[in-house]
Amino acid sequence: MNELTIVRLAKRSGVNLETIRYYERRKIEIFSAGFPECEKAIKMVRSIACPSCKIEVLDMHNSDVAAKSRKVRRTQAASNRS
Repeated sequence: MNELTIVRLAKRSGVNLETIRYYERRKIEIFSAGFPECEKAIKMVRSIACPSCKIEVLDMHNSDVAAKSRKVRRTQAASNRS
């Protein structure tokens, strides 16, 4: 969405402009096991991500995070087959 579209949407909907910008932010999830290569990848992603991107580093040592990682991989594999 470009800036003009966001402003028009805010005016039409009566929603605060900053609220719309907040929900427009991209969310980047990085699954990390804490290895040096993981840290290099995190640093690289942070260096190229846009200022409005929300970057979340998830610890693969946490069983819930590991389960989420498996679910994401299955979803991506299924969408790649289509």
